[in-house]
Amino acid sequence: GALLMWLATIAFTGGYGGGGMITAALSLAVFTVIVGVGQMFVITLGPGNVDLSLPANIGLASAVAMKVMDGNDAMIAVGLLAALACGMAIGAVNYLLIWALRIPPIIATLSASFVIQSVDISYGRGLQIKPPPGFADFTNWQVFGIPVLAILTVLFTIGAGIVLQRMIYG
Repeated sequence: GALLMWLATIAFTGGYGGGGMITAALSLAVFTVIVGVGQMFVITLGPGNVDLSLPANIGLASAVAMKVMDGNDAMIAVGLLAALACGMAIGAVNYLLIWALRIPPIIATLSASFVIQSVDISYGRGLQIKPPPGFADFTNWQVFGIPVLAILTVLFTIGAGIVLQRMIYG
């Protein structure tokens, strides 16, 4: 379906923007694929397992990362670590809700999502920080016209497939 839409767009526009459209799609698909692979691991852990707090988690972790980086290349690693810590803390709270309070995962993560969104709105209110130039350059870096993030995501997905086939998850 996507190929037909792309071909129709190319035909309609006389070929203008076809390459840019693929590059944009590959760049944006990275996030969906990474979240999808992560969700796949959650779902394979048992029936009823699903994490509905992911979008809110991503939003808050992104705001934390950008605020820590504050447009400074020297703070990229610290900002990424802060985002990772934020996501891990949210995951730990979700786990405690499910394990200690015996709340079904879908309910626990959905309710956590509302709390996380509220924190994100409060924390990010008026936040208008540009990413550091080096970080922006990395996210736009291409090899032979293909976004490097898309290439890394393919490798990540292959690795996840191997883990699913050869480990207890599969």
